[in-house]
Amino acid sequence: RGVETTCTVLVFKLLLPNMACLCKMLAIISLLFLLAPGLPPLEVSASRSEEWSSFTEQQQQQRPQGRQGSRPLPQTGGGGGHRQGPWKNKQPQQTRRLQSVEIGEDPPFLNELLKKANAENTNSNNRNGNDSGGVVLSQQLRNDLLQNYDRGSFPFEDVWKESSKGGGVVKGLEIEMGLNFYRIFELDHVRGVVDLIVWARLQWKDPRLVWDPLDYGNISDAFFWIAGGSGSGGETSEIWTPDIKLWNQESGLPNTLMDAHAKVSSDGTVFWSRPGKLRPVCKFKGLEDFPFDNLQCTMEFGSWAYSGKYLRLVKLYDGFTIGESDYAGESYSQFSLNNVSVEESIYPPYPSAPSEDWPVLLYHVSFRRAWRPYVRGYLTMQVLLNLVGFASMWLPVNCGERIGLVITSVLAAVASDLVVSSNLPASNEWTWAAKFTAGSSLFTFVVLFESALVIYLFYYTGKNLEPTWSHWIRQKRSPKTTASSSGFGHVGENDIGEYGDNVSYNDDDSSADKNKPTNKREISGDDVSSNGDDSSAYKIFSTHKSVTFEKAVRLDANGFKNLQQKENNSKWQVRAG
Repeated sequence: RGVETTCTVLVFKLLLPNMACLCKMLAIISLLFLLAPGLPPLEVSASRSEEWSSFTEQQQQQRPQGRQGSRPLPQTGGGGGHRQGPWKNKQPQQTRRLQSVEIGEDPPFLNELLKKANAENTNSNNRNGNDSGGVVLSQQLRNDLLQNYDRGSFPFEDVWKESSKGGGVVKGLEIEMGLNFYRIFELDHVRGVVDLIVWARLQWKDPRLVWDPLDYGNISDAFFWIAGGSGSGGETSEIWTPDIKLWNQESGLPNTLMDAHAKVSSDGTVFWSRPGKLRPVCKFKGLEDFPFDNLQCTMEFGSWAYSGKYLRLVKLYDGFTIGESDYAGESYSQFSLNNVSVEESIYPPYPSAPSEDWPVLLYHVSFRRAWRPYVRGYLTMQVLLNLVGFASMWLPVNCGERIGLVITSVLAAVASDLVVSSNLPASNEWTWAAKFTAGSSLFTFVVLFESALVIYLFYYTGKNLEPTWSHWIRQKRSPKTTASSSGFGHVGENDIGEYGDNVSYNDDDSSADKNKPTNKREISGDDVSSNGDDSSAYKIFSTHKSVTFEKAVRLDANGFKNLQQKENNSKWQVRAG
């Protein structure tokens, strides 16, 4: 009975609260069986033994006799009948399997074993957070921290009081910020927008989230959900977050960064890391060296509502990291991350609040362009096309493909210019590619003009290169000009017949009939040139001053035109030959 009593007490006091100690208890029970002869005898209450015996007899008499092979009630109690025993409301601290035994105080060695087992059980719960005790402590910690917690406000008074100790300057809450650049998703320098995949990290201290780990089973960290971006958060956020925005943003941070848990340490330090994208609108620098450029974009972070009196944004360690993953970075991409630098800057106060400055964090990110595709597909091809256009000068003038080759070079240069221009913004700045394209296009047009001029001169048969329209304009501006002033002189008497029939006229202009040519030749033959060529017409005009240019034309317009054309053709052939 002593062994049975000891085992039962161990089972109900140790095994039932925590089944993790089952193996330990079995070892203790085995040890107690070995030590059973040395245990002191336990006193048994005679009155309770008699009550139990009478109660057992009554139950056996009331059992139906028709059941064969039914299980008899145990003689030592147990089963379902003990719930209706006459002692059911007496001494509830005693176990149900030992109703017939009255137990006093536990033996001293048993109390020591129980204390050791409870201590080991507590340590096991503290080490293993999955045990029932750890879960209860974590839940209790969350309930205690969030009780009367307002996520829409922050106790800035405590921060000011802490910063002003010892006569210091009152400062706002320091918000440490860091970015991990994972990769470049897209860069559109025509629209001036960059799409970056980053891990955004913020860290600050909240005095309302401080606890003693010893009071909660050495729990030093807790996690709280934050949704809806920075600021007061959404309806499901559990704690306060600072109001940090990307000032030159194309899309807001709540739309591009994911919601995530924040890790809170026992000293009140809150660390909040979120994956997502940043889409800043950039004022690019370095685009003038396209396609050998390194573009630089500056991202500006700061609080939108709180000045430096409340929040001061500073760097978290170096302020940035790159990669931190085996799958970070770019491959087969036009742009790659070249350099990152972080600068802490402060904007001056507004006149309405002269004591409140505006601290910001500037991220200067530079991107390197892959220039080899442009050299291979654009620059080299443009140079070769220009050389091909220049080679057309080696072809004969009467070759029809000469002008076609030059025109093809011009069209190819224009097409290349359109392709490159589509990758650049329409701006007033001159890029390296724009200068190269302008020079290449100018060269092709010069070659085209030279080829057209050579072909024109080769097939030209006139004597004067002055265009007809130019000559007509010059004569219209001076209608009274004499033939001598225009370089033709006066008509000779004997040379009139060079460009018409034998005509005669006299110098009197009083009658209109005198100006009409006749078949009578009245000019002496001394005035006629002996060489017989068409140039004698100039001598005729120069010797007869009374004959004007208009009058000579009226004599025979067609003959004079033919004479002038022959003279021009002969002069040009002499010069060209």
